[in-house]
Amino acid sequence: MLVLNSARVTRAMRKTIARKLKRGQKTLIWCHAPGYIDEDGADVDNIADLTGIRVRTLGEGDRRSATASGRGRVSRDALKVPRGLAFCVDDDRAESLARLDDGTVVAGRRDLDEWTSIFTAAIPLRAALLKQVAREAGVHIYCDDPDIAVFANEHYVTACNDGRAEDVALRLPGRATVSDAVTGEALAQGADSILIPMRSKEVRILALR
Repeated sequence: MLVLNSARVTRAMRKTIARKLKRGQKTLIWCHAPGYIDEDGADVDNIADLTGIRVRTLGEGDRRSATASGRGRVSRDALKVPRGLAFCVDDDRAESLARLDDGTVVAGRRDLDEWTSIFTAAIPLRAALLKQVAREAGVHIYCDDPDIAVFANEHYVTACNDGRAEDVALRLPGRATVSDAVTGEALAQGADSILIPMRSKEVRILALR
């Protein structure tokens, strides 16, 4: 679960989050300044209270480039830490996911008893890093290519190519008969994967049954 724009989280909201979300082996991704503000004002300790990861203030400054780190399965594309107030991980219990050039950890992961917490000051997260996190959380990944965005439900898979023209390999969550939802063209029967040609900036909608 990706948690955006959560700088102010009241004590009542924290209890609800703990009861409903911090359980069942869920993975929560907290962005920028999660829970920094509560009814008593702004405090960096509020972030640790919400995320389970201790952080410290980076303070004002120019945009800073970060590099994906950690388990080594992520492309090393530059990430950005926004200018202005920002935070970095200051917790030996957290695994590094992204670092600044000086080694400062700006995205980290901590496995807790019933859930996994990921804090990131580097936003937006790159597709490769999001896909790694989702995969490790047990989410089915249709395509490893970071240039291919996939939107899917039980009956349709929509693939959007933001890169060059290429044949795109899609992994399906199970065997299915696949057709082009726009033209009706049959593409595969009983397949658990499919290779489809895509032009740059093209969107393909596939029907599954």
